[in-house]
Amino acid sequence: MGPFEPTSNFHKNYCTGCGEHTFYKLSVEGTFVDGQVDRFFGVFIGDINGKQYYFGISPWQLYIIGQHTDEDDSWEVLDAQWSGTVKGSYATNKFEVSVIPAYQRGTADYIFSLNGSTIYILNGRPAVGSRVGLAMDWHAVSVNYDNWSYEEIEP
Repeated sequence: MGPFEPTSNFHKNYCTGCGEHTFYKLSVEGTFVDGQVDRFFGVFIGDINGKQYYFGISPWQLYIIGQHTDEDDSWEVLDAQWSGTVKGSYATNKFEVSVIPAYQRGTADYIFSLNGSTIYILNGRPAVGSRVGLAMDWHAVSVNYDNWSYEEIEP
């Protein structure tokens, strides 16, 4: 995936075969191939009405969890850290996100994991059907994605 022209801050590739579900689990492996190392690549989930959560990493071992709004191309960063959990440079990283029923009826918990380690949890978000896919923050970077897995979770 990539590189892209510098037309926006966020580039999405929807999983057309996944459909729209409320609860699900996805995983994919991503490997940096070429380009600017200060850019992010990863997955987006919870895409509803032009808003989605983004889980990305950079080859500099930085990860970011944020919410992106398509309309004005704006960001709310929820968490961003340098972490040894991110395999740097040209190494392959495994992204996993689970959206599961939360304790309170009508809500969901989003669990973000990288390389087998949970790194962030969003609790009690509204449980609604949403779409998922691959994403890149910025442009001028190429990434290989492999071993995509998506499954709906029945509550």
